[in-house]
Amino acid sequence: MRWSRGIASPPRPLAFGLVGVVLPLLLFCGLALRVTQARTPSWDLSSFRYLERWGPPGNAPGHKGAFSSEAVEFLVRLADRETIVVTVILLLAALAARRRFADALLFLASIAVAALAPLLKIAFERPGPFPGERDSFPSGHATASMALALSFLALLSGTRWLWGATAAAAMILILIGLAVVSGGGHWPSDILAGWSLSLAWVSCVSLLAARHKKTHRVQ
Repeated sequence: MRWSRGIASPPRPLAFGLVGVVLPLLLFCGLALRVTQARTPSWDLSSFRYLERWGPPGNAPGHKGAFSSEAVEFLVRLADRETIVVTVILLLAALAARRRFADALLFLASIAVAALAPLLKIAFERPGPFPGERDSFPSGHATASMALALSFLALLSGTRWLWGATAAAAMILILIGLAVVSGGGHWPSDILAGWSLSLAWVSCVSLLAARHKKTHRVQ
């Protein structure tokens, strides 16, 4: 997923499209179908009950307390709307300063999926695990953080920083997902739905960008 100053087509576009777009979309649609049927899968419920025990004190009896209230709040704030907006503005400003305007446009197109999550929440109206929690599907924190991570990694494509940044991003994404679930705001399937939606969206943007560059070269 290399953009601008080398937007390169994936070595195997069909395989990339299958793994990056089709499979994540199928996962999202499967989860969404369960939500429309007002059904919580048994694995979803059992996973939530297990992860809830790792949350802040008071969340569940017999909890292990891997996350304190402060840790949960910090991790959740990493994917808050305000944090995402500030991060996107700073990255766009850095790209503009380096005159990488095509990269900036593609980055903006990729992160735009974060604006889709609130609309889907309203459409599905899935109740959260705790009483009073509403519109939990898909998780906005999971959608935005995954989109931002993938978009940032695409900018690092072809550099020596890519693998280190990928490992760090994966760890942060997992911690955010665990914190959001253990804090009681989301089902595990909400997190998976947000991740899969962002993966499909960013992969699709990358494929379209590579196709556009290839067509432009031919012309």
